[in-house]
Amino acid sequence: MGKVYFDMDILAEAKVIECSATELVGQYVGQTGPKVQQVLDRALGRILFIDEAYRLAGGGGFAKEAMDELVDSMTKPKYQGKMILILAGYVDYINHLLSVNPGMSSRFPESIDFDALGAQDCAKLLASLLGQKKAELRRRGKDVDMACLEAPSNAFNAEMLDRFHSLARTKGWGNARDVKQLAKFVFRRINLMSKVIRLEEEQAVRDAGVSDKVWNQLQLDRAEAVRKETEYGKLKKAQKSARGADRERIVRQVLEEEERRKREASAKARLKAFGVCPVGYKWIRQEGGYRCAGGSHWMSDGDLKGMK
Repeated sequence: MGKVYFDMDILAEAKVIECSATELVGQYVGQTGPKVQQVLDRALGRILFIDEAYRLAGGGGFAKEAMDELVDSMTKPKYQGKMILILAGYVDYINHLLSVNPGMSSRFPESIDFDALGAQDCAKLLASLLGQKKAELRRRGKDVDMACLEAPSNAFNAEMLDRFHSLARTKGWGNARDVKQLAKFVFRRINLMSKVIRLEEEQAVRDAGVSDKVWNQLQLDRAEAVRKETEYGKLKKAQKSARGADRERIVRQVLEEEERRKREASAKARLKAFGVCPVGYKWIRQEGGYRCAGGSHWMSDGDLKGMK
């Protein structure tokens, strides 16, 4: 940002001075004015970026004093036209800030609204951030399987986008900032679950001749089955405490899931009875059919229906 204005010969330096609203507010009478001027002095010839500036509108008497000092200083010869001042924050809060002091809106005639990240962009950012963590682990001689994000199944991708759509409607959702926090949380969970992950890997025996593509997809579908089982448990638990419309919605979801589980259990029972997998591995649901846990035996839905 500083480089752009410097190249346009608007600024003397390609530098951004960043501060929060609280850094402008004093703690006792007579401290606020000098604090504001000190920050403005540092920003001469540069960009002054005040983050969460809306706090100046509701932080008490000293915050109002800081706002008044800022408004007054911007028209003084020492500062006017010699810096770029940016107030950053949530749109509604910034609009409130500009309405509190009549001089604010005239001194900040330009506004830029940054649209919230879409669900797809949030998913890409999450994958990118976790990819960086994965690279860090590799440099330390460790690794983590991120196939679910690197090559997500249609069902997993749809579920993830739906979750991000829901989060975006949550009041206070912070876009990239909250996606970063989500990535940190996921990575902490990965560390905590590392022992469980290793046990699952040891139990998954790969048949000879199974390609990497087939095996990797099988692991994704295995994880999807675990996720569905977990979600089913959560729905059953939520059903007990839900009331009204929420309960009706959850009951419908439970009934749909139970019907799906019955169909799947029936199909797996038939596969087992016909001995399609001689080793007796359990069957995992995939798109268009079932594959045994070893990876080498496949049965399409059409073939399964034709079995007598």
